[in-house]
Amino acid sequence: MSRLNLFISACLLSLILASCTAITTEDLSFTADEGGMLHTDAEIYEAEIFQDDRQGVRFNIPYTVTNTSEKAVYMIGCRQPSAPVLQKSTGEEWVSAFSPVEQLCLSPPFILEPGEQRGDTLQVYGFFPGQNTYPEFLTDIEGTYRLKKRIYSDPKTFDDPGGWNNHILDQDLRISNTFQVIEK
Repeated sequence: MSRLNLFISACLLSLILASCTAITTEDLSFTADEGGMLHTDAEIYEAEIFQDDRQGVRFNIPYTVTNTSEKAVYMIGCRQPSAPVLQKSTGEEWVSAFSPVEQLCLSPPFILEPGEQRGDTLQVYGFFPGQNTYPEFLTDIEGTYRLKKRIYSDPKTFDDPGGWNNHILDQDLRISNTFQVIEK
């Protein structure tokens, strides 16, 4: 593996493993009632259980990221912004239910200027635990969910991969509205 690939891999691994440090948002103004910059297109999604060699669940969640701030923000990823994590409410806390497997490369930042939107779809295709197959869908299906995405302030900070977590937006700005998932 080349040194550049090793460096990028190490940076991304430290990004994943590092704890998030919230930045202040006094220079940002947000207008969304719930979910900050991230919104899904529906209040209810129907999940289909599939059975091939293994059993799992699949459904799609279209969503939009809207920069409601007065400054540019950015997302990172490989050829497209990284997908959000699907979280489920246990009634007491939010737990990860599904996180897609993604390519390990780093494209230039995906910048959203003030007022700009970017639509995408989280394609949930996960296997139930215990089947030695990934990605896994880690919770029971029906319940209340939200999406959580990494969105960073100030695109100039992209050149400092070790400092990305110092520029991540507050969690309240990076989570979506809540929605229900029901079994088809």
